Amino acid sequence: MFDLWGIRYGVEASAQVAAYGFAAQPLVFYANTGSNDYTTVRRVDMNVTHPVWPF
Repeated sequence: MFDLWGIRYGVEASAQVAAYGFAAQPLVFYANTGSNDYTTVRRVDMNVTHPVWPF
């Protein structure tokens, strides 16, 4: 998640997370027009060079 948002962290933090052995997750962002309206959620693939904002 930190990589997706461009947040920098140290090697110690990276090693600590890697030690848990979690599977890598796809880089996606769930965009929404309302804070509590889950019917409008759109999945945005962040693995592309230029992600498109869906709204």
